[in-house]
This record gives sequence, C-alpha cells and structure tokens, in this order.
Amino acid sequence: MTGIRRMAAVAAALWLSTILWTAGAGAMTMEETVKGGKVARRAWMEQGEMVNGPEGYAYITYAYNDTTVTEKYYTADGMPFRMPGGYHSRALTYGNRHRLAEITYLDETGNRTENAAGYARVRIGYTAKGQITNVNYYNADNQPVLVPSVGYASLKNDYRGTTLTQTSYLDEEKRSVNMPEGYATMIQRVNKNNQIVEIRFEDAGENAASCTAGWSDCKRKLDAKGRIVSASFLDAQGMPVNTAGGYALEELEWESDSSFILRRFDMHGNAVPVNGEAVALRREMDREGRIVRETCMDGNGQPAMNRYQVCTTAYAYDDLGRISRVSLQDERGNPAAGSEGWAEYRDSLNENGLLLERVYAGEDGNALNTRMGYSLIRYTYDTAGRVEHIEYLDVNGNPVQP
Repeated sequence: MTGIRRMAAVAAALWLSTILWTAGAGAMTMEETVKGGKVARRAWMEQGEMVNGPEGYAYITYAYNDTTVTEKYYTADGMPFRMPGGYHSRALTYGNRHRLAEITYLDETGNRTENAAGYARVRIGYTAKGQITNVNYYNADNQPVLVPSVGYASLKNDYRGTTLTQTSYLDEEKRSVNMPEGYATMIQRVNKNNQIVEIRFEDAGENAASCTAGWSDCKRKLDAKGRIVSASFLDAQGMPVNTAGGYALEELEWESDSSFILRRFDMHGNAVPVNGEAVALRREMDREGRIVRETCMDGNGQPAMNRYQVCTTAYAYDDLGRISRVSLQDERGNPAAGSEGWAEYRDSLNENGLLLERVYAGEDGNALNTRMGYSLIRYTYDTAGRVEHIEYLDVNGNPVQP
C-alpha cells in the first residue's frame, strides 16, 4: 500500500493484481489480492491451496475507513486467528504524509484488548519533518499504562532542528522513570552545526547513569566535514571505561565519505580486536549510511580473518531497512564459504522484526546443508514474542538434530 485513500462508493470486484512473496526456501507463497486499487487480502498459498503460514494464520483481510486500515487474521478454514502478539485484529491509523499515528489492538469481537506486550493502543507524534516526538501507550480502558516490555508509559523526544537532543522516559503520570537499564534520560549535546559531540545518560534524579553498554558519557571528535573521527567512553565519575565490547576508545580513519577504517583501544591504550583476528575494520556504506561491506585487516593493513574465517562480510537490506542477507566474500570480493560451510544466509522477518526463517546457501546462491547438517532454521514464538520452538531442516525438508 502506498497510501490510505477514502473507500470508493463501489469497490471493484475484479482482481487487479497479484504479487507473490516466498516464505523462505519452501514452496509456500503469499498471494496479494487488490480490489478497487486497495489490498483486500493477503493469503499464504501452497500448490494452489490456502494454508496456514509461518505465524499460524492463513490470510489477512483489510478494511478501510478514512485514514484507518483494519487487519483481521484468519486460519485456512476461515476461523478468526489469535496472533502470537495476543490479538485477533489491529487498526492502523495514518496521519500526514502517511505516517503511522496510532495502532489499536482488537479481540475477536472488535473490542480493544491488551496485546502480549501489555498495551492495547499506542499513539505516535511527529515533527513536520517526520521525526518522532512522542510515543504514548494505553491499556484496554484507554488509560496510560507503563508497558513492562519497554519500561515506560510514554517517550518524549526533543530536537534542535532535525537533530535529536534528548529522549525522556516517563511513567503514567508523566514523571521521569528509570528504565530497567538504570537511566531515565538520554541527552545529546550538539555543536553549532547541530552535529552530536556528546551523549550522556541520567537517572530519574538527574544523576549520571550508565547505559546498557556500560558507559555514562561518550565524547566525540569531528573533522571539518562533521564526520566522527573518535569516540571516548567514560563512566559516571568521568573516567575512561571499557564498554561491553571491551574498548574505551574508537578511532575512525575516513578514506571517503562512504568508507572508513575503524580501530579500537581499551582503557589502557591497548589495541582491541574488532572481529576475529582483525584489529582494524574497513566499513563501506550506502547512500542511507547503512553498512554494506566490512573487511577485516591486521595491524599492517593486510586482509585478516573474521570469525567466519573469511575477510569480508557483505549486508543487504529489506524495504524496512532490516538486514535480510549476510554474504561472505574473499579479499577480491568473490563469494566464499566460511568455516561453517555456507557463503550466505537469507532471513525472513515478520512485521515486528522477529526472525521467522533463516536459509543458508553456498557460493552459487543455492541452499545447502551447513556443517551442522541443516539448511533452514525456522522459529516460532509465544504470545509474548519469546522463542517457543526452533526447527532445523536439511535441504530436503527433513528434520535435523544440530
């Protein structure tokens, strides 16, 4: 869907288009039916028959009302299906420029219901340029609710221009609340060009607090182009501290606007490996700033082996900007099988970013069995989004015990 338009008085009865998606390496596909210029249904199909897909439902229907789209989930026999997230349907409301402004979760009868994460409705606000200004959660009675899975009832972002300067986490009464990690506020100091030169964390009492990576304050140095050339990490007392990755200093040597060499050092100034045997890492990025290639190097700038025993890893992304394929390459950029026997893997994720399937392939791109004997890993989740079952299959679809 590229936008939400008002429903036509009479919807066209003919199928206008059909699009197929594959569900990993299997023969299962998703068929999209469009009527009157709008998606009316998406259904999982296998050998011409509707089947229950990876998440348990067979098809979704879409109903349109002004700027709201309501999705309902069904099994292959037409019965309402309860999603792993704890709801039977959900209503998505869009605001200006088709920005998602609200999601409401509904039960089988169409009433608000709290999902597995602990909220029934979430509202999202934006700046004129599209940055998120606030996120507010509500229970089934439409009252503010502190969501256990995120640790707050509302989030508030402040900006200077388009640069985020502060994120505050609040409870149901709009008071600062400490996240499970121990901080309530993230503050970003910017220079006159609105470039971030410092990041620090504070608790609900406005005292220095550590983030999940083990540091409280990060100070950045920028070059004349505003690119980061170093980042130093400090504890709550302002002293150098090793992050969770074992380093207290990162240095970036820029080769171009889309490529740099990364080096790391601990709090005593010793070099810290960045990947496998490598103490330096060349990163190449696309126009969106996403990493597309990482090449490991030793202290002399020569190719070094990463944890897969190849020197280069390449990344591809789906339409939502999530990593969908990881490929291994040799020093010349050719596909290369790593120590585990595969040259790439491809991921299928659901709307919440949960991994449904991972398919391993060889240098020719065709599925193969890894050294552990499987070619496909399939995940299922409980209503809270926790992994409930992991299934390992070989290239012929036979179960494998890893």
